[in-house]
Amino acid sequence: MTDFGTPALTRLLPEEEMSHVSSVSVRRCYRNGELVHDRGDGPATMGIVVRGAVMLVRPRASGRDIFLCRVKVGQNFGDITLPFAETCSHRAIAVGETHIDHISCEAFQRLMERPAIAQAFYTVAAYRLGLSVRMLDDMRSLPVDVIFGKLLLDFHDSMGQSRTLEFVQDDFASYIGVSLVTLNKTLRILKQAGLIETGYRQICIVDPDGLRRWVKARSTD
Repeated sequence: MTDFGTPALTRLLPEEEMSHVSSVSVRRCYRNGELVHDRGDGPATMGIVVRGAVMLVRPRASGRDIFLCRVKVGQNFGDITLPFAETCSHRAIAVGETHIDHISCEAFQRLMERPAIAQAFYTVAAYRLGLSVRMLDDMRSLPVDVIFGKLLLDFHDSMGQSRTLEFVQDDFASYIGVSLVTLNKTLRILKQAGLIETGYRQICIVDPDGLRRWVKARSTD
């Protein structure tokens, strides 16, 4: 769930262009939980997930990692550092048996000379930038329960209107920058309103339309 609906390169690119991307990549395999790269490692590369998934986090001195997102098959990561930085911006950890095509900065620059590929990379980057700007605006202007409600609706819409979603409290609390105590208070508010139910590692949106109306009303208070 936590890929935030990011477009996949495999859906944006024709097969022949995707084959060209693969031809300039170096494929590596990782075990579940294995470190793909750490923040500050170099040289920076872009990765495309071919199998499994990758969790991106930002390590903190306190020892608590800030969860960023989960990158799924067909999606890319690391492009935000190319060609502006020489080292990786986040810690990347394999989720399950994972295969990744790594693309160097030099190969990335050559790929950008192909219009279809450049457009696909731009589409992904623009989507993520828009999501980040909106989240930043929400965090500066809305209460936590409304931010969380909007996030659930984003996942609901990006996953084909699925009501039951994968839910790991630590990941969500870290992503929206709150403690587990604050997140649990938010869950209670939405449960009491009859909008959600929670289970083991999952959350169910009981009334998506009701949640949408609730978020809209609370956003205009």
